[in-house]
Amino acid sequence: MAVNYLKELRSFYDYSLYNGVSTGEVALWYTLMAINNRLGWLDEFAVNNSILQQLTALSKSGLDYARNGLKQRGLIDYLPGRGNRPGKYRMISFDGNISDTVLDTMPDIVRTQNLALSGHNTGPLYNKELNKQKLKHKREDSPCVPPSARKYGEYQNVLLSDGELDKLKSEFPSDWAARIERLSEYIASSGKKYRSHLATIRSWARKDASAHKGAAQGYPPSYDLAQLEAQGLVVPDFDGKEGQG
Repeated sequence: MAVNYLKELRSFYDYSLYNGVSTGEVALWYTLMAINNRLGWLDEFAVNNSILQQLTALSKSGLDYARNGLKQRGLIDYLPGRGNRPGKYRMISFDGNISDTVLDTMPDIVRTQNLALSGHNTGPLYNKELNKQKLKHKREDSPCVPPSARKYGEYQNVLLSDGELDKLKSEFPSDWAARIERLSEYIASSGKKYRSHLATIRSWARKDASAHKGAAQGYPPSYDLAQLEAQGLVVPDFDGKEGQG
């Protein structure tokens, strides 16, 4: 029985961290692994309950409970002894079984991170999961590109479909092109990303109308930097030094 001891310990740590393994189960699993390690990794080995109770500090009922828990989880196999004979144990390796124990029970993002950090590589299953996570985050970071979208603006970074462009021209017949350029310049200068460029232009238009209405009613201008930025206004950085008059 060829076993990578360190890899098994790491796998069990990952598994117990996300699957509510009891302290008794943890103590028994580590004890059985240590015993089998001393025996040279046998496929099957026997050990008395009294020895296990001494090494794990578990009561008889606690030992029974922990052993049954590990068996139900598929981490060990156990054959009770007859008469005065000790029971026999078989350790079920995580290697080759990790997809059934760790992968299916961890949260998606934690799953791949822990496998990468602990050195696990389960072949096609692991690579498929990792690629799925990369694609998921790439989609979250990317704008919601409509079908047949074209690039507009001076910096070719405003994405609009033909239908969205027609809506933009209809809603802002006099300055639709200027609004595209405004967004294009802001994206290029700030590095910000938006899920929908049409929705962003519409949002800025509503804020512009609200600001103009407030100014017409005599309200003081806004000095809220976040609000100015939301309106597409680039706020310059200052070095904090006072000007010399």
